[in-house]
Amino acid sequence: KRVYQEALATRLTDLIDAQDVFEYDTFAHGLISVKEPFVAALFGTTPEWLMTEVDPAVLSGGLGSRMLFISREDKRDFGRPFESRWHKEEVQQLRKLLLVGLEKRLLMSGEVEMTPDAQGTFDYWYERHHSRVVQFDLQHFVERKADHIVKIAIILTLSEGVSFVITGDHIE
Repeated sequence: KRVYQEALATRLTDLIDAQDVFEYDTFAHGLISVKEPFVAALFGTTPEWLMTEVDPAVLSGGLGSRMLFISREDKRDFGRPFESRWHKEEVQQLRKLLLVGLEKRLLMSGEVEMTPDAQGTFDYWYERHHSRVVQFDLQHFVERKADHIVKIAIILTLSEGVSFVITGDHIE
């Protein structure tokens, strides 16, 4: 299990870091090239499962530092919100709107820019938080925390519409 996880973690890290081309030599198919790879994933599990089933070296190393883990301490079951609160027709309409919005975002392209206010907000945060000493097993994540903040700001910007401009509110 450990060898498999380490190999997978190494390949995913290489794929995430690839700028223009990711190349991987396979036994059966020879050299495989992927132009401008972009890795996006959403997983669901519990912190307990991660701690017992995934080698800590995988999470504390390069791959883990490129991930953003989100969890909640409240263990209450919130049920199925769509089924309990809305009529079937409303849910179908929301699904259609979601698909239209996703399609629009898939077709978007361009460079994302920061306003001077956003850059100032980010710089202020960076100066106050980046140099803090943290426990060793979190060090890799903390080193990339600034990258995560910018990536989340990009997601927030794009989720609001067709703007490619990050504002101070997105950074906050």
